[in-house]
Amino acid sequence: MTVYKKDNLDGLSDKSIRPAPGMFPGRRNQAGQQRPLHMDTYKGVVYPAQTDAMGHMTVQYYVAAFDQAMWHLVAALGYNPDWRHERKEGWADVRHEINYHDEIRVGDLFSVRSEVRKVGKSSLVTHHRLMNTSNKLCAEIEMTSVYFDLEKRVSKALPEALRNTAQDWLSRQSTMN
Repeated sequence: MTVYKKDNLDGLSDKSIRPAPGMFPGRRNQAGQQRPLHMDTYKGVVYPAQTDAMGHMTVQYYVAAFDQAMWHLVAALGYNPDWRHERKEGWADVRHEINYHDEIRVGDLFSVRSEVRKVGKSSLVTHHRLMNTSNKLCAEIEMTSVYFDLEKRVSKALPEALRNTAQDWLSRQSTMN
């Protein structure tokens, strides 16, 4: 596994970093087929205040869970959240496509699994799946997120180390298909 150090990470902290544990699981399912690469990026529970009149979690909280998952995914790829302040660099979501498959209700535990689908010059297309504790798909989103200069309010090229890690993810995924 490649270990990225500060000298090739566009200003990351002094510590060496590795992709988060579980980032490249690539395990086989019960039928012996290779599972897609994903990373567990968020875990939550549905609280009463997060539900609507029909008793299931409202749309805004699905989006919030997916947004938090995205932050954990890009951090695992090499983005340092401190760059928002230190370098005035961050992310702007420009596209969301959400599909709802099953309801989750008060007290239900859930997790989000995330993967990279495409790496552009200044953007990432990611896919996030919200699963219940029975491993049933409840909702999924494909989002396009643009790396952003927070002062100039324009897109900018992805940091090289982040792009390399995301490309590595895609390469490993394509060799498993």
